[in-house]
Amino acid sequence: LFLVLSLSSFNAMADYFYCTLEYGPFLSTTVEAEYRVREASVSARTFECEGKITGRQTTVTITSTETGETATSTENHSTATVEMWSLNQWGDGQDHGTCTCGMQ
Repeated sequence: LFLVLSLSSFNAMADYFYCTLEYGPFLSTTVEAEYRVREASVSARTFECEGKITGRQTTVTITSTETGETATSTENHSTATVEMWSLNQWGDGQDHGTCTCGMQ
């Protein structure tokens, strides 16, 4: 009985899904979805991030708006993180983005 209750408490413990996109070392943007909505998206400068929960898996995808590159991470937890390095618009440096999505 304890096992059944603990497995079913995943959705009951937290009702807000969020995504936080960190751009470089200084810029961080967080978006919180509406109550009990299990997907969110956030953007900052040259990155867009989307996250969603399907069943017990959290999937996060980050996309470079300049190059079209994407990176995806799927975790069997309530939170997932993905990281991307991408050339900047001038091609002489790199942009760094980290996106974390999950329940809070």
